[in-house]
Amino acid sequence: MHIKIKLFSIIILSSILVTSVAANNEEIQRMIQQGSFKKALVLAEEQLAINPDETQTLFLKGLILARMDRLKESAAVFIRLTEEHPELPEPYNNLAVVYAASGDYDKAEAALRQAINTHPSYATAHENLGDIYAKMASQAYNNALKLDSNNQETKEKLSMISDLITTPEQVAVARKTEVKRPDPESVAQNKSKPAVKSEKIELKSEPIQAKIEPEPKVMLEPSFDKEAARKEVITAVNLWANAWSAKDVENYVNSYSTKFVPPNKLSRSRWQEQRRVRLTKPRYIKVKLDNIMIEILRQDLALVGFVQTYQSDNYKDQVNKQLLLNKVDGVWLISKEESS
Repeated sequence: MHIKIKLFSIIILSSILVTSVAANNEEIQRMIQQGSFKKALVLAEEQLAINPDETQTLFLKGLILARMDRLKESAAVFIRLTEEHPELPEPYNNLAVVYAASGDYDKAEAALRQAINTHPSYATAHENLGDIYAKMASQAYNNALKLDSNNQETKEKLSMISDLITTPEQVAVARKTEVKRPDPESVAQNKSKPAVKSEKIELKSEPIQAKIEPEPKVMLEPSFDKEAARKEVITAVNLWANAWSAKDVENYVNSYSTKFVPPNKLSRSRWQEQRRVRLTKPRYIKVKLDNIMIEILRQDLALVGFVQTYQSDNYKDQVNKQLLLNKVDGVWLISKEESS
């Protein structure tokens, strides 16, 4: 009887501890949302002093350190979590956020690929990887402009890429919550912060689930095949050019997505009518594309540049053209078009 009572007491004590940990983690999250990072860190450290291996608290500590711009310490926390819980994608994703905030996009890309390897359907990591590719492309074009500042084609590509990139003031927490007025300690801390460098980009950090356990196996999408995507994109671009040459108005217009904004503030219907007249009026049209370059920015986004030669019975010209394509329901469609 004595033994039974003792075991029952241990079970009750364990339940109280678990409840206390969960309550403290909720309080830490509330403090993070309010901007009380120092207080949140103190509570997290107190909890970790009792239970150094509490995964959710460790994860929150990593988030707090990132929000305080203590990026090396934050990275160390997330690296530890990836080593102790390699089956979870969230630590890899948030490690990538920290690397990106430090401007280390190669390491950010590697961390995001790890997140996707552990969980191929993890949408946040796919989205962040696309943002990383866009930033890396932007850097490449900037370097090209340093070598040739008069290269108009590169300027146009850089302009299109820049539309995809946002610059935050700090690493963001993924869940959108109402931001309350921070307490005085947070205000004082923010006043002492230097301005954030423009090369930083915003990635979505991801809160880990309180209950740590592997997710049940589900049918997952296959690993992203970049070369296959390139082939799909070039096929879509060639179909667009062929429809133009064939004066096939329907297939030409259907090559553009619903996101496409016609030039000169034309409505979609007015633009379609204008294109119908310009495709059907000439006796013949010949469109040739040369020097095609493709940048796969993410699974559903690609940038294509080429030299376009247009010839009809009454007009001909040659321009540099850039197309931004989105993959919609398995089909690559033009969402933006610029010529120079």
